[in-house]
Amino acid sequence: MEIVISKAFVEKFYDHYKSEDIYWEDFEHFLKKSISPNTTLITDVPETEWFSFGLSYKWFTQLQERLRKTIFVANLITRITQIDYYKKEASPFLLFCTDKDNNDCIKLEKKFGYTYLNLTHLHKSWEIFYTEKEHEYHLKITKDEKVPDMRRFDSWNKLTLFKHPISHVIIFDKYILGNKTNQKMEKNIFPLLEALFCSISQQKRTIFITIVIESENQTTLSNTQTQVMAFLKRKWSHIDFDVSLFAYRSDVKVNNQEGLHDRRIYTNYFRISSGASFNYFSDKGNINEDTEIHVDFVFGKNNSFIMKDLRDIKAYITKASENPQRFVGNINNPLLS
Repeated sequence: MEIVISKAFVEKFYDHYKSEDIYWEDFEHFLKKSISPNTTLITDVPETEWFSFGLSYKWFTQLQERLRKTIFVANLITRITQIDYYKKEASPFLLFCTDKDNNDCIKLEKKFGYTYLNLTHLHKSWEIFYTEKEHEYHLKITKDEKVPDMRRFDSWNKLTLFKHPISHVIIFDKYILGNKTNQKMEKNIFPLLEALFCSISQQKRTIFITIVIESENQTTLSNTQTQVMAFLKRKWSHIDFDVSLFAYRSDVKVNNQEGLHDRRIYTNYFRISSGASFNYFSDKGNINEDTEIHVDFVFGKNNSFIMKDLRDIKAYITKASENPQRFVGNINNPLLS
C-alpha cells in the first residue's frame, strides 16, 4: 500500500492548515500518528534532498521514519496523470496528496478510481476517512427506532456515508448469494453493491469483484455469476466488471485461516465487517438483529489485520481454484496481489 505525497503538498501544508478544523486536525494526526507503518511513501523529493528538506519540514522526516520505506519518483505530478503509472508501478491501495486544484483531482478520481487529496479541499475529502467516524461506525443492525439513527443500520443506503472511489471489491460471506432463509439477492447483495458503487466514475479500467460463498456446484456458481453480472450491467453499462465466484468448502485446507471466519467486504480503502451474514434484510421486511456492522480504514491502525485477512483469502482461493468445479472467473483481483 502506498501514499503519494508531492513536495509541493509538504511545502504548502501548514500555509493552508486550519487549526480547530476537525478534519484538518484528524488528517494531521493520521500523518503523524495513525497511518499504518506498512505504508510505502512515494514522493518527488529527491533522496539527495531528504536531509535538508527534513530540517525545514520535520513532520515529513518523521513520516519517513515511521513508514516502511520511501521511494523517489521523478516528475511525479505528471506521472500520476498517466495510465502507465497505475499499470506498472502502483499498488491497488493508493492515497494521493497533491497540490493540484480540486477540478484536476476530481478528473483524476473519475479517470483512475482513487482518492486525490488537495490543500484547498482537504477538509471535505478527508471527511470520508475521518478517524472518529471510523470509531463511531460500529452500528447495530436493527429497525428499532429507539436506537438513535447514527447508531442504527437499517438500510444499505447507510453505506453511502462511506462513498469513495472503488478500484476493486472482495466479499467473503458464505450466504450472501444464497436464499436459504428467504433473503434474496434483490434485498441484500444488489443494494449492497449499489451502495458501494454509488460514486463510481467513468474510469476505463476493469473493476474486479471476487466473492467467496457456499455453493453446491459450478453450475450454481455460473448461474449466480450471470445474475450478478446482469445487475451490474443494468446499473453501470459503461463499466467493465470482472466477477469471480469461489465455492467455500471446509475440506479446502490452508494454514492460519483466521481471515476466513467473519463476514467481510474489502475495497481499496475500507474493510466492512459483520458478525453474521450480510443477508440482513428478508423478503418479508424482517431484519437480522443479531449482529453489528463495523468499518475500518485500510491505511489506519488495523491495517495489519486487514492485510492478514486478504492473505488468508488469497491462500484459500488459490487452493480452491485447483478444482475447476469450485470456481468461475479468475484469481487475479489486484487486492489479493
